[in-house]
Amino acid sequence: MKAILLIPLFCLTLAGTLHADGYLPKKLGNMSFMGSRVYDTAGMGLSLRYQPEEGEAKLDVYLYTYGIADLKEGESDDLEKAFSDIMLGIKEMEERGYYQDVRKPTTGSGTIELAGRKLPFYWGGTTYNQTSKNSETTNVSNLDTRASFYFITVYDGRFLKIRYTKPSDDYEATEAEFKALLEDFEKKFNRFSNRS
Repeated sequence: MKAILLIPLFCLTLAGTLHADGYLPKKLGNMSFMGSRVYDTAGMGLSLRYQPEEGEAKLDVYLYTYGIADLKEGESDDLEKAFSDIMLGIKEMEERGYYQDVRKPTTGSGTIELAGRKLPFYWGGTTYNQTSKNSETTNVSNLDTRASFYFITVYDGRFLKIRYTKPSDDYEATEAEFKALLEDFEKKFNRFSNRS
């Protein structure tokens, strides 16, 4: 029998969990779990990094509250503002000289089912070029055009944000990869979140 490797969220102490039985998979698409980070700033929660064995693509899953107590699932001003902050953050990175030629901003919305609950989400995407200024802080070796996509919802009292970024001149192909990764996330989360 083949063993399934999972990341039990309750093992990520101090950062909180999605719920007591929640799991995220060790693999999403062709990307493997590489590690987690707990942020020191109150309300910023934690992130989990996924990357393929080769290439510079990366997918980050973030769980955080922004310090908002009693964050509710569903459509809300808090969810809309959190999404707006993501898109404004891209523009800020351009203004600060870390990104240049930010273009193709697209946005949308939909629903995702997590643990039997249909949750509204927002998504957005853009392309940009990283600058050498960014390499000073992140050791980026590839300054080519990048496509980056974002997803955010509220689940179990926390924002659940996913960001997928990779060097790519093909926006539509990278968008399709992002959507496939979201589908894989939804499927695997639901398969393992209700295991007995």
